[in-house]
Amino acid sequence: MTLRLWEWITAVTLACLAVLFFATGGIAAGVTLLSLAILGAAWRGQIVEREVAGGYTYPRAVVGLVATGTLFAALVTVVVFVVIAAIRHWSRDPQGQVAIYALTGLEILFFVEMRRCGDDAANWLVGSRAEREVGRQLEPLREKGWHVVHNLKKDRGGNVDHLVWSERGAYAIETKSGSLRRSHLTQAKVSAWWAKEKFGARWVEPLICVGNDPTSEPRYENGVWVLSPEQLRPWLQARPVTSRGIPLTP
Repeated sequence: MTLRLWEWITAVTLACLAVLFFATGGIAAGVTLLSLAILGAAWRGQIVEREVAGGYTYPRAVVGLVATGTLFAALVTVVVFVVIAAIRHWSRDPQGQVAIYALTGLEILFFVEMRRCGDDAANWLVGSRAEREVGRQLEPLREKGWHVVHNLKKDRGGNVDHLVWSERGAYAIETKSGSLRRSHLTQAKVSAWWAKEKFGARWVEPLICVGNDPTSEPRYENGVWVLSPEQLRPWLQARPVTSRGIPLTP
């Protein structure tokens, strides 16, 4: 991940203040400041993408898990304060009642945000596993004379999960971990068209690999081939030799 200079300065300053509070016994303040430093870095940081399978989805999952853990720590801290408030009978004092209401609101806020971050992280993790499985299926093609590129970043945002080509054609492959949707077909065709225009190929065939709801046999649906990860390599190797899609030199 990368941060801008002012973001680094802010995060480091908050972290140093957190260490200072920890050293002087201010556990609650230290946890709060450290949580702000970590969450700010996680939410503001830009992921440095690599051309490997899951090169974007896996870092996103890790960032989401870090944010979830940080929110959990903050939630536990607030719960401890609520317990202390109950033991010391803060509710008997008007100011104590206000503090309890504020802590309760923080509990709800942290819990809701923690669930959201956790769900997002889980989805990114499932997606990264699907992409890495497709990448694992594609890598042996290199020994057969194929060119294989993973996580190819587009000019205007987004990426092509996998791009492969040889004398048997060029193929832009999108990986989906859930059920196939119509929007996925459009996305695959857009990725293939972008690769064709970007690299001057005569044609790039759009493919979708579906992980959790695989098709029993490769099928052609609305201009897109839909396969399971296990079907992908045999299907590509069985394609006829053609000059379509060649040359392609990303």
